[in-house]
Amino acid sequence: MRKFLAPALTLAILSSGQAFAEGKKADAGDKSQQSSSKPKVKIPEQKMPTGFKDALVYQSMNIYDKAIPLYEMAIKSDPDFISSYNNLAQCLLKRGEKGDKAKAESYLAKSLKMDPDNIGCLYTRAVIAEDDKKFDDAEECYRKILKSQPLNFQAVQNLSEMLFRTGKRKEAREVLTTVLQQDPPDEQKKIYEQALKNLDLKIKERSKKKTG
Repeated sequence: MRKFLAPALTLAILSSGQAFAEGKKADAGDKSQQSSSKPKVKIPEQKMPTGFKDALVYQSMNIYDKAIPLYEMAIKSDPDFISSYNNLAQCLLKRGEKGDKAKAESYLAKSLKMDPDNIGCLYTRAVIAEDDKKFDDAEECYRKILKSQPLNFQAVQNLSEMLFRTGKRKEAREVLTTVLQQDPPDEQKKIYEQALKNLDLKIKERSKKKTG
């Protein structure tokens, strides 16, 4: 099975795909009429639900039996806090006991119903679908992620590799060329360029075998 994204440990990471309350920006208006001494409005941080922080700690230590009930507590405490669902699903899948996978899929379905574009939940769902050889479903999830985050490294890597393995070499190549056009960070750019060279080499070798 693919690696899951690391459990979110900060609100900055948690906000990936999750709706946090944001104050509306005031109209700038006439700058000459604005007072420089006017205090800045602070956007309140969303409070984490009961049990969530402790669950994160246990999850980071791979102690899933203790993390799972705490995430379940967090969901009861705040049913709208989507990261609880995604992290709980990951813990269930990692633990791998009978019935855990079905429970994980159920929690993901609930979270994606609330927020269909949640990056973390889409990624976990894609990993499950790929592991179940439901490649069309996995591709759909990865592409949804890339629609929101075109430079999402893990989604680009997983999608291009999966497409290549399933014989969709043209589509795999398109994923890599598209992200290279988005001016990714230098380190990632080198990886994509090397992957593209390897892919083109495989395509060339396959073409020679057919003509030979």
